[in-house]
Amino acid sequence: MKQHELNWSYMMDMFAEGIGEVVRMRDYLRGKVAGLQSPYDTWLYRKGFTEPVFEVRLEHAYHHLNWTWGCRHATLERAMKCENRDCRNLGKFPLAFRELLPDKPRRTVEVHNQTVLHFESILLGLDEVVRIGDELHLGLCAHFDEETCPRRWDRRAAKVAPLTERRLADLLRRLLGAMNFAWNVRRLPVERVHTLSETAIRHRCCYPAEFMDFLTKRHYRRRNTVRKYL
Repeated sequence: MKQHELNWSYMMDMFAEGIGEVVRMRDYLRGKVAGLQSPYDTWLYRKGFTEPVFEVRLEHAYHHLNWTWGCRHATLERAMKCENRDCRNLGKFPLAFRELLPDKPRRTVEVHNQTVLHFESILLGLDEVVRIGDELHLGLCAHFDEETCPRRWDRRAAKVAPLTERRLADLLRRLLGAMNFAWNVRRLPVERVHTLSETAIRHRCCYPAEFMDFLTKRHYRRRNTVRKYL
């Protein structure tokens, strides 16, 4: 595979795993808000949807969605081996999306009412993630056809232009920003979320400090704040 070629198959597998985690969270919270029984009550969220559970599930989604971008130039041989260094490096936050990094990461966005999660507020972010994810999914499917790759083919993608690397970057950047937003407003009542200013919304789309393990020193090298934040 040449350097400029993209490994769409590998990217699609990683993306499906990451967005699938978000969809399960979204469906579970929708059921809770509507007072309905969820199929995930008995296994995935049998102990409830607490903040530690939310953090762990979001980490899993971050890992695979970051990997979607990190593996775009990976060869088929490298994808088959999937060495430990790939698990460690490809799942890191993409350097290309540095604008999503906060100037001053804070571990807690809101200090009040820390034990309560507001599902309606979280859903505002997760619904946007799923919406962008559906658009990204169709763009990936457009690179395949029913005859050669029926597993990755989607009839809805027939009228969609295949993704380019630039379009992939734009959609992933927006998708990760929406995931950041879902976490950063988890303790805010939905009424307050609807009154946030554009600046406040932009700040809450920045990468949460709780997930700094996905970063490397290179992310903050230009800002000379490595010692302060990492």
